[in-house]
Amino acid sequence: MIREFNQGELDGLCGIYALANGFVTNICQCDDVPDIAGQIAFRESLRAIPRALYPDVIIDGLTHDQLKKICLRFAKFTRENIGLTLKVETPFQSEEITSTPTFLKSIKSYYYDRPCAIILFLSFPEYKQTPSHWVAVKGFTNAPKKGITVMNNSTKNILERDMGVDGNPRVLIEVANTIIVSFVKIGRRVRSA
Repeated sequence: MIREFNQGELDGLCGIYALANGFVTNICQCDDVPDIAGQIAFRESLRAIPRALYPDVIIDGLTHDQLKKICLRFAKFTRENIGLTLKVETPFQSEEITSTPTFLKSIKSYYYDRPCAIILFLSFPEYKQTPSHWVAVKGFTNAPKKGITVMNNSTKNILERDMGVDGNPRVLIEVANTIIVSFVKIGRRVRSA
């Protein structure tokens, strides 16, 4: 019997799913954000991909720089069309974080400070056939099993003992590639000249 494929198994659009899911789940939960914002997140994330990247991006996926540019284009769209101001950051590119607890503490401070989409780039050193993968953080698990809840094909927990920011963990978080898209304010739409 031929099995069905899950979302993402046949394409390299996990970065787009991570941006859209993080936006809808973590930013659109604010009372001030219009419902329409969540409905257009995926479509506008796809539209933000430069045409020059097609069709390769559908199979090969996005680099950190490409996804960051897409996040910036998406933020411009939300500001101009919805009046929603978003801030796009890559706060760990110049920071040397060498422990998983330190990294978790850092991203938790963003997560609990304001509504935001935290987009992580994961790789899987044990599984050479498994490609690297973008995911959005949905939340955090606590004792007795601490970790991160991510949105993937379905919501999954990655336990702290299985992840790491260096060495050879089962799930390697590539810290410098972390992108954070956070809610700043909602106001009137601002069209660029």
